[in-house]
Amino acid sequence: MKPETKDDDLLSHSVDEHDESKPKKDHYHNEHHFDKQGNHDDVSENDFKVKTSIYTSKRNLIYRISLTGVFLALATAATALDMIWERLNFLYLDGGILIPTRFVDILIISISIATIGPAFASFLGLSIPWIHLIIDPHHGPLSALIDSMGYCLMVWVLWVFYYVIFKNSYIHKEPNKKKNIFKIWMPLPFYVILGMLIYVPLTIAIIYVTTEAGHLDNHSHLNFNIYHRVHDHHHWEDFQSRATLYSFIIGGVQAIRFTICYVTFALIEPQMKKINHRYR
Repeated sequence: MKPETKDDDLLSHSVDEHDESKPKKDHYHNEHHFDKQGNHDDVSENDFKVKTSIYTSKRNLIYRISLTGVFLALATAATALDMIWERLNFLYLDGGILIPTRFVDILIISISIATIGPAFASFLGLSIPWIHLIIDPHHGPLSALIDSMGYCLMVWVLWVFYYVIFKNSYIHKEPNKKKNIFKIWMPLPFYVILGMLIYVPLTIAIIYVTTEAGHLDNHSHLNFNIYHRVHDHHHWEDFQSRATLYSFIIGGVQAIRFTICYVTFALIEPQMKKINHRYR
């Protein structure tokens, strides 16, 4: 029996938008090529395995560890920029409570998921709030602890919806254009809604620990998301008096925050596939 050849494979291969009458092309190399085993280099179920989200080979592991260092440096610079933004002190609620405005570091962490995966991005999410605490010691350790948990959770929320539920590949673009647009943008509302559900209570917890427990720290109420303009003992009471209104305001700000994170990620992630493909 005559063994199958690559030409035979070309004739039997059927993928959306692969027109058999035209030269074979893929979305990276402008030619229809094969992997080391002689198989077509297209989206496969292996792209969605949990192990693939961590590493695919020794070469890929070195690549991801190296990029983790790069993103750690970028996120550290971003959190320093966020510290400057915090110092502007102009988005106050009544009672001297500042609504969340810091988002550049979590934006960098979100983008990093596209190349280093959720495990290494979680390391960034757990580390950056503590690095921010070192840069700005006015932040309390309890608020840094709460934020590190929140950042880590948001990394996995984005990964689960984008790569697991909607099956976007780290290395391959969906060949069907309409399906590709659907898979990229449909996770957005789920990610933003879950971000609000996670971060509204976390933000309220930060308000509590920095108003009630914060009095023990010489009135240093500056923390990751919320800090206070005036030094009295009524911040938590002020918040409680309008808890429903303030919760909706915080939720709206978080919705904007995570929408920015997701849109930026979704626009950049398809370009990241190209470098992931090279170092898979």
